[in-house]
Amino acid sequence: MGILNYLPEFKIVEANRLTGLVTGHVLAQFPLNSAAAIVKTVGGSEFVENGFIVGLGKDLQIDAYDPAKHAAPFLVFTEELNTFMGGLKYFATEEDANGDIYPRAIGLFVGDVFTTNNYAVAGATAPKYAKVVAGKLTLQDAADSATMFVVEEATTPNGEDAYRFIYFGLTAAVFAAAAAAATPAAIEDAVEDVLAVQLADGGEIDLAIDAVVGDAVTTHAALTTGVHGLE
Repeated sequence: MGILNYLPEFKIVEANRLTGLVTGHVLAQFPLNSAAAIVKTVGGSEFVENGFIVGLGKDLQIDAYDPAKHAAPFLVFTEELNTFMGGLKYFATEEDANGDIYPRAIGLFVGDVFTTNNYAVAGATAPKYAKVVAGKLTLQDAADSATMFVVEEATTPNGEDAYRFIYFGLTAAVFAAAAAAATPAAIEDAVEDVLAVQLADGGEIDLAIDAVVGDAVTTHAALTTGVHGLE
């Protein structure tokens, strides 16, 4: 059909074994962060394609998966809802009348398997593993601490080149490291908010948390070493 040449094409997912579909571990009523890197604009409308890895943040918005912000990874997998014609590659979740996108995302469990052509090669020449970078499945020749999937060559139901992803997850140490890395910035933001309220100037207060902590340590040392007459 000649008309197909004018239709936008999107990435697809084939669910081989997704425990979340069986147990109902699905995000379906939370909006996608409008600034998320995984948003795709086609013909003036915004879409999110199947195959991205996302998480639910404290703002109750879905965003590209980041272990420092999200407790668990989810796979964007909204089944085809075309009414005009069939064809997996012609479907993606589109923004609604208010400009919001509500993707369906399936919780990932150890041992889950899916096939998709939504991935980045990133220089890999003989991929055996994959990690997630800004929500995008990224192939790897060798595993590292960020690796979340084992991969195998496959094809989509349309016969396109793809990979099969087997999820084995991140270790607790990775989550702990991500949380620790995010802590200083979170503390700094909290201190700035408190100071702004106390000073009631409504302006921005910029401070370095290291300096604040350092001053506190110095003051404490002075108070406990007799400098102020306290023995």
